[in-house]
Amino acid sequence: MLTQLMVRDLAIVDNAELELGAGMTVLTGETGAGKSLIVDALELAVGGRASTDLVRADASSAEVVAVFEPNADIARWLREQALDDEDGLCVLRRVVGRDGRSRAFINARPVPVSQLRDLGERLVDVHGQHAHQALLNPATQRQLLDSFLDDAGALEEVARIHGALDELDRETADLDLGTEDPLARLDFLRFQIGELRAAPVAPDTLRAIGEEHRRLANGAEILDAVAQARVRLGAEDTGAYARVSAALRALEASTRLDPRLDNATTILHECATLLDEANAALRRYAEDLEADDGRLGELEQALATVHDLARKHRCPEQALHQRLTDLQSECAHIESATARLQQADAQRAELLARFRDCARGLYEARRRAADSLCAAVGDVLATLGMQGASIMFQIHHDADAAPARHGADQVALHASTNPGQAHMPLSRVASGGELSRIALAIHAVAMDERGATTVVFDEVDAGVGGAVAEIVGRRMRELGARRQVLTVTHLPQVAALAHGHVSVHKHQDGGGSHSRVDVLDDAAREQEVARMLGGVDVTRRTLAHAREMLAAAHPTAPRGTGGKKRRRPAA
Repeated sequence: MLTQLMVRDLAIVDNAELELGAGMTVLTGETGAGKSLIVDALELAVGGRASTDLVRADASSAEVVAVFEPNADIARWLREQALDDEDGLCVLRRVVGRDGRSRAFINARPVPVSQLRDLGERLVDVHGQHAHQALLNPATQRQLLDSFLDDAGALEEVARIHGALDELDRETADLDLGTEDPLARLDFLRFQIGELRAAPVAPDTLRAIGEEHRRLANGAEILDAVAQARVRLGAEDTGAYARVSAALRALEASTRLDPRLDNATTILHECATLLDEANAALRRYAEDLEADDGRLGELEQALATVHDLARKHRCPEQALHQRLTDLQSECAHIESATARLQQADAQRAELLARFRDCARGLYEARRRAADSLCAAVGDVLATLGMQGASIMFQIHHDADAAPARHGADQVALHASTNPGQAHMPLSRVASGGELSRIALAIHAVAMDERGATTVVFDEVDAGVGGAVAEIVGRRMRELGARRQVLTVTHLPQVAALAHGHVSVHKHQDGGGSHSRVDVLDDAAREQEVARMLGGVDVTRRTLAHAREMLAAAHPTAPRGTGGKKRRRPAA
């Protein structure tokens, strides 16, 4: 239960502190006074969206503190999260800076906003002033029905499988095959790879072939040069070898006479040996060159093949080896992607089959939930002055529909507002007041089933009045016997039935507009209800009427205790 709400520098609320008790408390005031800002403050405290627009114009930050008395479930949650307080309280604090930064605290410990929101959803349930209009949205109608499922496991499993299908689709979308016909592309790639592998496109091989071809293509010229070299090196009188040999013979006799000639003689011996070896090498080269006449044709054919491939692939001959590497990489990618796509197709088929089964189970669960929800709402509508009115859900299951996170059902909420009237879509049947009461009835059933400890109604009674307004107020009062109810209203019939009353006023001074929050005592409450009845000028007759309404609503209990801590009141 919410016991205190403190607000600082939030929009036009510079500083406000509100104490609340059990039962139903109403917030009233002129339009624009800031009643909904109190609701906004509470939503902010329990993890709602923060905005710099909420910070008061002359302030650096806005701050909201909400103090709750936790029930057993909340106390257990706090212990599990190591956020419990030695005083047994649950204190939520939210600070929003002018720079857009937001900080969240639970029992003075900083926490992520997501954790604050998780706790807030267990503490407070807010029904906004446009909740009845939201009922016209098919998605809202489906979500409403799903909140009453006897077991949410089917919905969770459908969402999980849908997520797996989405992930599989994203993964396969990233497998870009680069072609609409990957099999044909693979055949073409394999053919090209075979051609390149069969050709001498490796850089070292291509360079060696080029050198060998140049040698053989110029063989005659080279042989002539070799022959001339051999003649000049030969043993004939004019040859270098013959001359060196003659020099050696001339020195041999003298070497015996003068040992200092030994060095020159040794050098001449070495020269003769080297000249003989050079001559032998030239002879062998000439013999090999003459024996490779058939090789020239092979080399020319190989070079022609390489040239044709370079022209075919539109690249230099030296780039053919890299082209082969690129084609092999593309081929490997397509082969791998094709295999993954085949595997993904099998996975998708399996997931789709499981999705269909789970979606069918979800459909059956929704039918059961619709039966119980419609019966319960019908009972509440009778207490809201709509005897004989009822709602029904039309649920169409399409087994062949594309998988969706919410299953394979189309859900539509229909209503009949009069006995014997056919059920039709809400937008065609219900007036504004009827739609508000239908929304209130659904909220009431929701709270009876699985509501938070504190429930906020922000002008959900818009569109009703007169006797119906009193009925709506009594229903809220009954809810106040089981939950703490905080209601923003413009209806005096609703305000008079509350256990406590808070008034929000706006005033202006030189510094701008300010909102003030006051807990009303008996006399002030009579004045406020009279204002709601009669407008700006409160007459004695209007004041008497207000006093009469309050007395009728509280025949035994004293009034004006809205701001003090109260025991849970009777309905």
